[in-house]
Amino acid sequence: MDVVQIDHTLVDVMVVDREHRRSIGRPWLTLAVDVASRAVIGFTVSLENPSALSVSRVLSHAVVPKTSWLADRELGVWGARTNRVISAVSLALSLSLILFQLVLYGF
Repeated sequence: MDVVQIDHTLVDVMVVDREHRRSIGRPWLTLAVDVASRAVIGFTVSLENPSALSVSRVLSHAVVPKTSWLADRELGVWGARTNRVISAVSLALSLSLILFQLVLYGF
């Protein structure tokens, strides 16, 4: 990894309270992407607005080994650069499933 880009996006999902089903807000997704391989190497989801804290969280997630986490999801990209490229459709589907699980099971 020579160059990593970090970006934030407001997710088009409404998080609701488990008990009363009241809206809590829309989560922010912060991604760290390796420019050479275009692989997502780290992410974080938060209800807080983007900040230095969200950048530090995504960088922390990018550098720690995720072997068991990736194996559970049958993904093969982590750590150093690989020749694999995650397509936009695959990425969108994966993130949708992750967000669905976060909403379903709570943060």
